Amino acid sequence: MEAVGWGGSRLVLAERFWERLLGMHAVSACAPDGVPYVLALPRCPSVHTCFMRCAIDIAFIGADGVVLARHSQVPP
Repeated sequence: MEAVGWGGSRLVLAERFWERLLGMHAVSACAPDGVPYVLALPRCPSVHTCFMRCAIDIAFIGADGVVLARHSQVPP
């Protein structure tokens, strides 16, 4: 997460169908201790922002861990 500037964040891994379907709608923005969450969707070539309440940052990361693309403040 440091490579995309998201240091100090807590990673949430969404691998199951329902976790992926709900995406950030199932995760609050921050943990109870105030640390922001980052949602990871393995093997995901695209994302949508339909029904999001706020802009999000998106990073596409290859299987080797290399950041392929990063988009900041993508609006709903």
